[in-house]
Amino acid sequence: MRCSCLMPHMHARGKEMTDQLMFPDGRKEIALRVPTYNIDWQIGYGIATPVALPKGTTIRVDATFENSPARRGNPDPAADVYGGTQTWEEMMNPWFGVVIDRWVGPGTAILTRAAQGGG
Repeated sequence: MRCSCLMPHMHARGKEMTDQLMFPDGRKEIALRVPTYNIDWQIGYGIATPVALPKGTTIRVDATFENSPARRGNPDPAADVYGGTQTWEEMMNPWFGVVIDRWVGPGTAILTRAAQGGG
């Protein structure tokens, strides 16, 4: 399996997002860092040469939000912020695309914590 594209998605208070690949051998690699996230730019970032993801690789995503009057486009700095799908609410969805070799069965390609009985 190879990582082929990444797309950070947050709403108006989203400030920055970093996707880090953590390989089974202990190596870490920043796959994408968007230090100045802007809700008006819903951009997918394609990887010119997809990165091989050996079994056991995890992806860690860190995001920062800013709920201050200085944040351009902040709907209401004084309001309590809740998660949701509307732009005045907030979310953090780190979308990514993978290419799976055709000989790999779909049931064995991706194992989630939910499939392992976790959350």
